[in-house]
Amino acid sequence: MQLSQKMEIPLTTILERSKSIPDFDYAVDKEQLRQAKKGKCVVGSRLAAWLLKDLAFTVYLEAEINERVKNIIRREGGVDSEVYKLTQDRDCNDRARFFNLYEIDNNDYRFVDLIVKTANRSVEEIAQIIIEGYENARLS
Repeated sequence: MQLSQKMEIPLTTILERSKSIPDFDYAVDKEQLRQAKKGKCVVGSRLAAWLLKDLAFTVYLEAEINERVKNIIRREGGVDSEVYKLTQDRDCNDRARFFNLYEIDNNDYRFVDLIVKTANRSVEEIAQIIIEGYENARLS
């Protein structure tokens, strides 16, 4: 369950509060680690690959900002320019916040097991690439 749903507050409120209150990040990260240690799960977040790099098969989904904005609008609605600005701001704030919390550069994902460029690919194609990548890594 997403933290915003669990706490019954909008994601934008959590993002704003997380700029000055690290408890939101720590709560999400702690839960992800707990789930990953149980095994047989998929954990998806902006930090999962960094937090779980020694515990799991890690995948980075690479998507340009315009693609991400289209996905957000399709999923949640909104106006292009506003969603674009919000996404840019979130990226900038996350980068600073993650470095302050964990000394992680979330623009450096060279260590992951698999990088998938998502542009012009369907969800099914991306899932198939991940499955094949996992199976190949497991057989190695």
